[in-house]
Amino acid sequence: MGIDLTGGGSMLLLGSSMAVVGFLLLWFTPYVGLLTMVIGLGIVWSNEDQKIKKKNEKKLYEQESERMFERLKFDDPTSPQLFELSTLLYGTIKPHEAWLLEQLDDLELMYVNDAKGTIDETQNVSHGKFKNLFETAEKYKAICTFLSRECSSEIFEDIKTVSSKIDSDMSKSDDQSGLPPNLNDLLEDYDLEVWAKALIKKETDARNDRNTIINTVTIQARKELNKSISVACLHDEWIINGRIKFKL
Repeated sequence: MGIDLTGGGSMLLLGSSMAVVGFLLLWFTPYVGLLTMVIGLGIVWSNEDQKIKKKNEKKLYEQESERMFERLKFDDPTSPQLFELSTLLYGTIKPHEAWLLEQLDDLELMYVNDAKGTIDETQNVSHGKFKNLFETAEKYKAICTFLSRECSSEIFEDIKTVSSKIDSDMSKSDDQSGLPPNLNDLLEDYDLEVWAKALIKKETDARNDRNTIINTVTIQARKELNKSISVACLHDEWIINGRIKFKL
């Protein structure tokens, strides 16, 4: 076995040689021998420390690559970056290809037995079997193309229909959340404010403490208005349902 005289190998050889020479010199010139041995051991220690650091850096890099691979294999399963990571980690894309094929087989088998349930499962990104692997019809088609498998028009259309409906529902929800309150809501808030203000003033005049007033207003709202409301008081300002604010 040859000795590596480049880089770390040469430094290790140099440090070891100096340590041995220093040890021998201890018998003749103790000071020079001790100094030479300490320098030699220092070089050896530094070389080993660098090896450990490089090993740890390599391990961290591999762990980060694995985490990215695990994310991309669902997010973007046919991307060049994913293939590059697969080659880096496993030397080939074959393991990823085999995994994709298994997922596709499971999808089609489940679809045969329960079409609607299977399509719903593809949209269960957080806890579903496939996560977001088949979240869109385009991703399903790209996977089929990559695996040279025939793309099922039924599965493609069903995923597209469901995912489009989800996007549409989310868009409507966002639009509605941004709408200003309508006239009925404003009138209802006004009536609630008048009612609450009168009751709180009555309780305040009776010298009841804040917690008693809050409890009374909450109970009376359920009895008289058949509503559950929240009541708070901050800086002498009464707040009903987080949005109706007034001072007495």
